[in-house]
Amino acid sequence: MPKTKEILCLSNLAWTERTTRRQMIMSRMRDVRILYLDPPDGRLSSGKRPEPQKPYPHVTVYSSAGFLAPDSPLFATDPVRGLRGYLRYIRKILQKEKMAAPLLWLYSPLYLPLCDKLTHNGLVYDCADQFTRPSGGRKSALAAKREVSLCRRADAVFAARRDLFHKLEGFNPKTYLLPNGIDNRPKKNEPDPRIASYPRPLIGFAGDLSDGVDIALLEAAADATEGTLLLVTTGEMRDKLPREDYLRITSHENVVPVIAESQPAILDAAADFDLFLAPYREGAEESDLRTRVFFVSLASGKPIVSTVHSVLLRSFPGCVYASENPEEFPKLMKRALLSDDPARRECQLAFADGCRWEARVSEIRRLLAREGFLTD
Repeated sequence: MPKTKEILCLSNLAWTERTTRRQMIMSRMRDVRILYLDPPDGRLSSGKRPEPQKPYPHVTVYSSAGFLAPDSPLFATDPVRGLRGYLRYIRKILQKEKMAAPLLWLYSPLYLPLCDKLTHNGLVYDCADQFTRPSGGRKSALAAKREVSLCRRADAVFAARRDLFHKLEGFNPKTYLLPNGIDNRPKKNEPDPRIASYPRPLIGFAGDLSDGVDIALLEAAADATEGTLLLVTTGEMRDKLPREDYLRITSHENVVPVIAESQPAILDAAADFDLFLAPYREGAEESDLRTRVFFVSLASGKPIVSTVHSVLLRSFPGCVYASENPEEFPKLMKRALLSDDPARRECQLAFADGCRWEARVSEIRRLLAREGFLTD
């Protein structure tokens, strides 16, 4: 098998949409030449597309505007016809960039029909999202069928979450759990002005206020602290919580909702917490943001109080104050704030080092090199 240090990445999210797993991985493969294609916009058009962008010296981002989306009816029922124009466009890019047989890196199973049409030296499926749901309709059924085929054909499959890993591991023995990591962005010089003025300690919950969050425990946390309980989320995530539950928790005088404009802004605000709370119900679905918030809390070295139901606890023993029952949760909060526990803090920081994106990408490269990919 010829060696190549080139990647053609077909993504389901645009590079500039937000800071994503895709950007974090691709930006750190600095010795690999990468062509990153934003997803088609679903509107057939022969108009002029934006010029390719170079966010990094080794990464070139091409627009796919004007082509059918891979979940469009024509793409689904007649892939050859639906792909024809897009395929010509991709081949033209590869020819222009003098990239003959790259490692094909897919972020959606809906791109599967392209695998037979593009010359490539290896196939990677990085599953960052849940594409299939029991009641997801035609699109979900199509994704489920193609995902199985894609996993079986891939030379490596990476899964961003445990639930995705357990779903895919049976289709390919080279399936690896590769969670999202911590972005080493520069730390803020000043705390969020909306947060700095509130009475301390700042007890914080950050993320998605969904039905997986135990609101009763958040209420108990508010009652147990003499400081402030901050609920940092986006407006969209806040609205997932039933209105009566939201009104109930925010009716406490020391509970302050902080609406962030984006997920990175959530992580920035969370950095100002004195104590992190993870009050999740048993069986609550793991999410990308929840994992990222947890990793940020690890890297801060500040105490974390969680229910034992958090799936993350199994991977980070000794780092978290784990509550066995509702009565213990507020007691552990007080203990965590009063305790000076260097051993726990060092444990957190050590685990956090292994969760940084640099470590994640090193592990990806190690696993791919074992198969002969992206090596010198």
